[in-house]
Amino acid sequence: MKRHAAGAAVIACALAMPARAGLVLEPAWRPLGRLSGLGPRCSRLHMAEPFVQMIGEAAAVNGQDASLIKAIVHVESGFDAGAVSAKGAMGLMQLMPATAQQLGLDDARTQLLDPAVNLRVGAQHLARLLRLFPQRLDLALAAYNAGEGAVLKYAGIPPYAETQAYVRSVLDWYRVYSESTYAPPPCPAR
Repeated sequence: MKRHAAGAAVIACALAMPARAGLVLEPAWRPLGRLSGLGPRCSRLHMAEPFVQMIGEAAAVNGQDASLIKAIVHVESGFDAGAVSAKGAMGLMQLMPATAQQLGLDDARTQLLDPAVNLRVGAQHLARLLRLFPQRLDLALAAYNAGEGAVLKYAGIPPYAETQAYVRSVLDWYRVYSESTYAPPPCPAR
């Protein structure tokens, strides 16, 4: 039996994650060098580090909670600034170019891959959805995933399995990131 060199770190990372089944809606994940053996959960928690300041700035400018933005990025792209979905959503917050253009971005296909721009426009989009669905974070998140038209059509979270799982996942990660005492366990050095 081959034992992973990181051994205890793998166990520590796995134990630190919320244990509820189905918590994470996993986007496509690519291994990251030596961290690949640790799986997406451990490495993804540490992937937020380079973006923490940008997330804080984007959240502040748009009157949002940085923990909520971090939760959305976690679920949408796994902190992969170059992520592009099969449907064409781009960057950390997986914005569609058409949505970004509606929010004033001229060259969305290029600019959305810039993490600072993506976070700013994504937080702006989220703020707009929260104004559209006041006091209903669940509906704003459903609209972020499925579109506001779908939420209005169904007068609630649409009956799409992907959207329902998305809302649960973002809310769960929002709780994790909101805990002031939460800190991901150390992963082994690269």
